[in-house]
Amino acid sequence: LLLGAGASIKSGVPSAAGFAEMIARWAYLREQGRSEHDQSVHRSDWLPWLKSHPWYDSDIPPEQQYPTLVAKLLTPREARMQFFVERVRAAPKPSEGYVALADLIAKGWFRTILTTNFDDLIEQACRANPRALLTTVRSPAEASNITMVPRYAQVVFLHGTVEHYTDLNLTSETQHLSGELVQAIVPLLRDSPLIVIGYRGAEPSIMRDLLISQASACNLYRHGIFWCVQPGAELSPLVHELNETIGGNFLLVEIEGFDQALDHLAADARTSVRVAARETEAPLPSPELELTDVPLEGLDWALVEARLPLCAARFDLQPSTDRQALVDLLVKLDLVGGDPAAPRLTVGGLRLFGCHATEQVIVRWALGERTFSGNVFELIDKVRGALAELNEPYRLKGPRSVDVRAFEPMALKELLVNALVHRDYDRSGPVRITLTANDVTFVSPGGVIRTVDPERLGRAGVRGYRNQVIANVLWGTGDMDKLGSGLLDVRRWAQEAGADATFSVPPNNDEFIARLGARPERPPGPGQPAEPVGSYEIFYANALPVRPLRGMVDIAPCAKTERRLIWDRHPGVATAPFLLRGGQLITLDDLRDGPASALTTDCDGPPESFDLGEYYATPDGERYVVQLLNESLGRHAKDLGLIVDWKDHRMWYPRSDVGDGTVEVGYVGRIRHATRTVVKVRKSIEGDPIYYEHSTLAWQFRRLEGMWYLFMLPGWAFTRDGYEHHLPPKRVTSLSTRRAARDYNANVSAHLFFWAHVLTAGQDEAVLNDGGFTIALSGQPLTAHMAGMPATPGTGEPSDVDFGYDDDDAEDEQEELEDSDEGDL
Repeated sequence: LLLGAGASIKSGVPSAAGFAEMIARWAYLREQGRSEHDQSVHRSDWLPWLKSHPWYDSDIPPEQQYPTLVAKLLTPREARMQFFVERVRAAPKPSEGYVALADLIAKGWFRTILTTNFDDLIEQACRANPRALLTTVRSPAEASNITMVPRYAQVVFLHGTVEHYTDLNLTSETQHLSGELVQAIVPLLRDSPLIVIGYRGAEPSIMRDLLISQASACNLYRHGIFWCVQPGAELSPLVHELNETIGGNFLLVEIEGFDQALDHLAADARTSVRVAARETEAPLPSPELELTDVPLEGLDWALVEARLPLCAARFDLQPSTDRQALVDLLVKLDLVGGDPAAPRLTVGGLRLFGCHATEQVIVRWALGERTFSGNVFELIDKVRGALAELNEPYRLKGPRSVDVRAFEPMALKELLVNALVHRDYDRSGPVRITLTANDVTFVSPGGVIRTVDPERLGRAGVRGYRNQVIANVLWGTGDMDKLGSGLLDVRRWAQEAGADATFSVPPNNDEFIARLGARPERPPGPGQPAEPVGSYEIFYANALPVRPLRGMVDIAPCAKTERRLIWDRHPGVATAPFLLRGGQLITLDDLRDGPASALTTDCDGPPESFDLGEYYATPDGERYVVQLLNESLGRHAKDLGLIVDWKDHRMWYPRSDVGDGTVEVGYVGRIRHATRTVVKVRKSIEGDPIYYEHSTLAWQFRRLEGMWYLFMLPGWAFTRDGYEHHLPPKRVTSLSTRRAARDYNANVSAHLFFWAHVLTAGQDEAVLNDGGFTIALSGQPLTAHMAGMPATPGTGEPSDVDFGYDDDDAEDEQEELEDSDEGDL
């Protein structure tokens, strides 16, 4: 970070223009023998006096003559020191921006701060934040203290300090920077991005000696120089020269001011950079891998012999009950480690298989409470048994009476395993389970890890594991999966029983709370059957959730009006879709990094990034995003081998080049595997092709309540050649009407599941292959589960192996086509 005088204005430190006027007024008062606190002296008094000096140029603003004013009026040097110390140190307190900077320093986001200022606002702010530790370099003599890997954040005063007579203010003093400082700072600039705030860029010592002349040694600042300016601010010629020297690595960032910019950064940096790296990039060393003092004798060997062979089979290892083979497997699974001659249990091994593990689960119900202790496997068995006893079965009347339970047993098991696998074992306290007549609540210590979005709990594609060793072994034994679908399954099971499930964390993220509702049918008394409350229906919306992964839109000025001109200049470069609108290049991809950065060579200025939520509020923002999403899906469809009708936003499979052109596609529907004929040949009675019928998908992107959805409309296309040569419109209308009349609810939902499978390859969530990989598409249509609904006509298992039409109509089809007045086929 490079700070200039503009950063300190809100803290009460004057700008260069303010200092220039203060110097003139101070010198005038001193020459007149008047107190420098004389409030009766105004601009009309000191300005004529200043202009009377032959060295003063009345045609140049005072701030541009700042070094001259210092040299001519702040003499001797002691007077200069007195002036600056009194006025710089007179700043009442650090502004909000400096408070935010101290928070960022405490979290490790800024490791080096360069400043041309003389004030001590950084130090004041950090003294008020006990975690924001600093070292300071106040003069070139201390340059050797600058390091690439500072233990604490380092502040470097580039212009020295007034109290040590090392401040640089005169023109001659700001021409060059100490070689010792340059040599120490250049490695930092080479390997880190530089943010510049509040600095005009007028001193050659900083601009030439430190930045421009060192551009080659710093690889043209490949990590970027982000030069922050307020709207309408003019850049100095030296800043323009730096921009020309390093090209696209110079990025101009408009900000409201220093305080607003630092507040914005601090608001987004909620977690220490060191914690973030540990959780997202390098999960090891994990506390689970730490060695305990417990030897192999501390293992429950009966449990090991029962469970580990299951792991071996799941991990494609040779199952064995031989003791040494089991020890080797325990080592492979990070459950045992240390000296092979005297191995010891790891923390994870103790929690899973220890004889004297002390993990706890408390179960409470209306008439009592019980505490269970032991290792994870023991707790799973003991608590599942207790829940089964409390979750008694009862008879549910119906055409065929069945035994049911208030809570789906598989949902209870899933929530119990989830609580034991994902809890924070560094927090004391047991897992707590509370049963009432209406619900059962699981509360486990520790909220969600930072890679899991609390707002998306219970939705497709959400996964993250705090205890990787435990999760790995439980996957091996079959007690859990690692598909990220556990909570999703719990909701589905609950909804299929006419209830629901919710998942949440409190604001301080210290607990995870899962609530499972009871099914609505309850017996009126012990031993009595329950009456059904109504039929149970599942409704599917023709919508797939869509997630822009970056959550940003990048915009750069660009005078080009045809995308083809840009594509031709970058053959072979795959980027996400982009638009050229109103002199701007607009994309959801990252223009600063990756393949899309090549596009900036065709732009007329550096790119800017905007939050999508803010961009939607602009006049055409949402419309442009829809256009980009349409192109993303179209590119993805073409990559899947589909024909795309860009005008009507439709896609379909082309005919096969093998056989008669029929195409069949296998997929996984709601419940079972199925095969769908997506291209069928309609033939005459002589066996000649009349036309080809294609299963199609029309699409539309819409944003509802802040979320994007892909709305799907299955249909048909009828072509003469099996590709894109369509039948006449009148004939198409007749054929489409006939096909639609045979599609009942079950068949329509089958169409939706088929196309969802095609677009996502059967995954819970897939990233569209659009060149930029910035859009994620859910594979699960929006679903509503309703109990107590009247039966819906047309429900039942769909017969989606075909389109539901018969070959017996071939003769009628041929006669209709021959009688058609739409022209020859």
